[in-house]
Amino acid sequence: MSSNEGLPVGHYNVRAVEGSELYGKASNGGIQAAVELEVVDGDFAGERVYTVLSFSGKAKEYSVERLLALGWNYEYTGEGKHVGIGSNTVKMEAKIDAWTKPDGSVEEKKKYEIKTGGGRFKFKEELSGAEVRDFQKEMQAFAKQMGSGAPRSSSPNAGGGGYAKDWDKGNGGAPRAPKVDL
Repeated sequence: MSSNEGLPVGHYNVRAVEGSELYGKASNGGIQAAVELEVVDGDFAGERVYTVLSFSGKAKEYSVERLLALGWNYEYTGEGKHVGIGSNTVKMEAKIDAWTKPDGSVEEKKKYEIKTGGGRFKFKEELSGAEVRDFQKEMQAFAKQMGSGAPRSSSPNAGGGGYAKDWDKGNGGAPRAPKVDL
C-alpha cells in the first residue's frame, strides 16, 4: 500500500522493495535512481515511499553507501536491478526540506533519506595532530588560570558534580551566575 501523502516526519525501519528501482536524470543532467522502501514495523508497517539517490559528484559515494546498506551485493540482474537490495533493514528519516525560490516564495518537499553510519561531520579545514595538541595545551593553561588549578571531577557524585569547590560562592572556579527569583 502506498500513499501520495507519504509518511509523517520521523524515523522508520525500512527495507527496499526488490526490483523497484527507477532511473532518470536530474535537472543538472546527473543520473538518479529512485528506490521504493517499505516500512517493516510500527503503526506504518506496509507503507511504501521512494527515496531518490543521486550519482553525480560527491553524492555518488553516499548513494552507493546507501545501496550497500540496503543489501546490494555489487551485482545486477538481467533487467538492470540491484541484486540483494531488499535483504537488509535500515533506518530511514522522513523529513521536510524547504528552500527559497528566486521569486522569494518558499517551496517544501517531503524527503525520505536512508541513514547510514553515525553521521558525518567535516570541518572545511581540519587541525593537524600538532595543532590539536597545541590547542589542548592552551586550553589547559587557560582553564588553570580560571580556577584553582586543581583537577575537577566530571562525576556528578564526586562532591560538587564536577565543579570546583565553592564555585557558587565566587571563590575561584567557574564564575557564578546571578541568582534569579521566579
